[in-house]
Amino acid sequence: MTFWDRIAARLGGLRPCPIRELVAGRRGRAVGVVAPLRELEPAPWSGISVVAYRARLMRPEPIPMGGSRGLGSPGTDWDWETAARFGSTTSFWLVGDDGARALVEAANAILELPEIDVSRSDYVNSSAPDLLTLLRSAGVDPEPFTGLTGKARFYEIHLRDGDRVDVAGWVHRVDAGDPGDYRGRAKDTLGFSGTPESSLRIRRR
Repeated sequence: MTFWDRIAARLGGLRPCPIRELVAGRRGRAVGVVAPLRELEPAPWSGISVVAYRARLMRPEPIPMGGSRGLGSPGTDWDWETAARFGSTTSFWLVGDDGARALVEAANAILELPEIDVSRSDYVNSSAPDLLTLLRSAGVDPEPFTGLTGKARFYEIHLRDGDRVDVAGWVHRVDAGDPGDYRGRAKDTLGFSGTPESSLRIRRR
């Protein structure tokens, strides 16, 4: 079984097809480039402009002496635990190699993309007001060089403008306008979304 056969099996036997060949009313899968619908937003720890992100903050927590939890070994005083996890995703266009496009309604999408350690980024070690507010809400005492001093670890998953991705989800018809490069209304635009029975999944290709 090839790599793509294994991926197809994980997606219920789905193989990617051109966007023009997607069929409304069933699950589908297609590959294309991410084109944002609206202004990009900054990821919370790195400040990188993204279409979507997932963010995670880890803090050291004490382990009872003589016990072990998580990655700690007996006698370890501290272990790293996730203190906060959140994200943001907006809809975007998936643009195929032939210019065909599908609207990806990605609010509850599963982003199967690499998680990056951004603890040493300039932004998360800055005194930006929005960042300080966010850190306090997560129970972290903000101070300069938070990530560099090891008081917390910061991770992000990014979906960015221009990323080439593999999208699988429920296909349906939408009447979509685009305020960007794709102005006007398309009569037979197809869209991807998730359902309670079938998640919308996005992978880098």
